[in-house]
Amino acid sequence: MMKICSGNDPMHGIISLLDEEHTNKTIEIWDELASRCGLTAIEITPFPHFSWQIAEDYDIDCVEVLLDDLASQQKPFNILTSGLALFSGEKPVLYIPIVRSAELSKLHAYLWEQLEPLGDGISAHYAPQIWIPHITLATDDLDAEAMACVMGWLPFKSLNWQIDIDNFAFGFQLEGEKGFIRNRFDFDV
Repeated sequence: MMKICSGNDPMHGIISLLDEEHTNKTIEIWDELASRCGLTAIEITPFPHFSWQIAEDYDIDCVEVLLDDLASQQKPFNILTSGLALFSGEKPVLYIPIVRSAELSKLHAYLWEQLEPLGDGISAHYAPQIWIPHITLATDDLDAEAMACVMGWLPFKSLNWQIDIDNFAFGFQLEGEKGFIRNRFDFDV
């Protein structure tokens, strides 16, 4: 398997980028979280998205061939979001949940099955049985004080969105460095 990075605990993801309208809405929320509550850690992954699978490493060539092939067979689809939620723990994550439809679950399971042999250090949090698709709003710098700030205004915004999804993308991020999109694979329209 070809290693693409060493050191710095890399994390790579198979993701879908949001449409322009919801990219802008998400960035507006990120900006408001920064100005009102001082939450800026999300800036390290500066592209609104949801993740299908993440891993420490992938066989890049094989993944890109696979994603290109899958995207050429995939028609655009809609996802729905609903509300606001939190992954609890030592480093809580604030997010917008994506409604997990049967169609979305089926596509995710298929992607997982195809991608699993091509990755090392795949995060079990994205396994089909427990996957919670979501759009991350705040991570790493969310503490009790910031959470109190967030709860004073964000729950009153409508986060029930219908988002057009028309791509897979291959995202890369080294710990402490800004993430980037290596390649985007648009669906067959």
